[in-house]
Formats: sequence, structure tokens, C-alpha cells
Amino acid sequence: MGRVAMRPSLRWRAAVLLGASLGLLSGCATVFTRGIVHDAAGEPIGNASVRVTSVESGKLVAEAVTDTSGCFNLHQFPPDSGRHFRLDVSLQGYKRVSFAFALESPVLEGTLAAGSSSKESVLQPLTREQAYGRWELICAPPSPVGN
Repeated sequence: MGRVAMRPSLRWRAAVLLGASLGLLSGCATVFTRGIVHDAAGEPIGNASVRVTSVESGKLVAEAVTDTSGCFNLHQFPPDSGRHFRLDVSLQGYKRVSFAFALESPVLEGTLAAGSSSKESVLQPLTREQAYGRWELICAPPSPVGN
């Protein structure tokens, strides 16, 4: 005798769909931010501290330092760290700057003002066109070339 294929019940399918949806909504997101930092003259600033903290918990989520080109690119899976974050860029001799974002920030450009300057440090999002010319050409890892 052949087996009769049983169709999953509607209740079972709904439970699977609900479980998958809750998994997507319950913290499977990745914090992602990238950018470039320079001084008022436009020279890249290497070794600046880049820290991302959760606004909700106050916990450090990710940290890095800018490379010699002033670039940073970090992402981290936040364990229960919330959905709102603050990115701080600092380096001794310069004024600290912060930027608030939710989960994924746009590409950022920072200008650090010297500690003795009357100007403030600035960290701002770039448009897609600006990001290509100011970040991607300098900072983005090269794409593998297919054969």
C-alpha cells in the first residue's frame, strides 16, 4: 500500500511562520557603520577611536580605530543591545564628535577640529554620490574579480 502524503495543518504552518517572524524581529539585526575621518585641512586621521554604544543599555557594542587613510568600517551583532546607537570618534588633541543612528547608519564623514580650535568637530552622513567619491574609492575593500 502506498503512503498518503499528509499536508501540514494550517495551525502548524502559522506557528512556523510566526516563529520565523519573531526571530527576525528579536535581535537578529546587525549594527553596521562606516566612514572616513580627516582634519580641518582634509588630511586623513589615523588611529582615531571609533566606538558604538547602545543608547538603551549604555553598553559598548563595537569599537575600532581609523586606519592610515582615516577609514573605519565596523559591524557587530549586538546581544540584546537595542536598536538605537551612538557612534563616538575621538583622538587626543582633537575635539570628540558623536552621531546617533538606528541599526545601520549611512556612510559618515568626520572632520575633527583641533582641541585648541574655536570650531567644533563634525560627523555627518554622506549622500550616495558623496559616499562613492569620498569613502568607497579610498576605504572600501576591493571586490573579487571573477574569472
